[in-house]
Amino acid sequence: MDRPAAPRVVSLFQPHAMPRLALLRRVAAAAVLSAAASVPAHAAQCPIVTTLDEYLAPTFNCRMRSFTFSNFSLVNTIDHADNAIVTGVDPTLVNVLAYRPPIQPIPGFGFIFDGFANSVIVGSTTETDVFGQVTTVFGFDFTSTRRELTRAGFFADLLVDRGSRPGQLDASSSISALVDGPGATCLDVVRDRTNTGESTPAPINPCDPSAIVSGHATYTLVSTVVRSGGRRDIEGAAVTTLEAIDLHAQRVAVVTPEPATLALVGGGMLLLGVGARRRRR
Repeated sequence: MDRPAAPRVVSLFQPHAMPRLALLRRVAAAAVLSAAASVPAHAAQCPIVTTLDEYLAPTFNCRMRSFTFSNFSLVNTIDHADNAIVTGVDPTLVNVLAYRPPIQPIPGFGFIFDGFANSVIVGSTTETDVFGQVTTVFGFDFTSTRRELTRAGFFADLLVDRGSRPGQLDASSSISALVDGPGATCLDVVRDRTNTGESTPAPINPCDPSAIVSGHATYTLVSTVVRSGGRRDIEGAAVTTLEAIDLHAQRVAVVTPEPATLALVGGGMLLLGVGARRRRR
């Protein structure tokens, strides 16, 4: 009775295994091409100075400190404009400075704005129906392969003027910011002002519970003025300004195998080689 043929162990490094190796190479190449198709083309450096409308172009993306920024968006929503002058953010009138090295008093890197403000202004009036409100939402995506975001913040200016009759006119200025990514939040704050005067908030928060390499940032500005009572002459204003976006990052730590792990892997490969040699004999 003939013995069944012993199973043959094929090594990818033997000459007769070259067709299989070529097939694996083709599969690997296809996988690389597929992954590359899902990654945006290499972005140029963010322009040092330009207007915001360039950032809002549909295909615009730019690079700064190993981060790629993309999908910029800006939406103004005028909720009411009753006997009030309501103005949203006009991207053609906003200058943007992309700063890489720190610029005092801003310690990180990011964007500085000139003219990024919405407002509600009520001139002298005795009208009883006075209500103005505008909301501006600005956002973008960010991602990196070499650095991770550790902190995020912003600089803003909140201006409120309730005129000489604050009991008959309410006004408020507020800005909120949310910067987060998979598994962590770097910034989630709201700053507002309701009394006559000016505030200049500059919160900078650490990412919690860990740094992130990609995510989304959203900044919401709201200005509101409304008559709260009375029929006397009133005037007032609310102006909300985003002055800068401040980001902090560090290099992504490279994990190196411990000596014990390397020894285990090496021993395992040696045993596999010995077993293959015995089977061939």
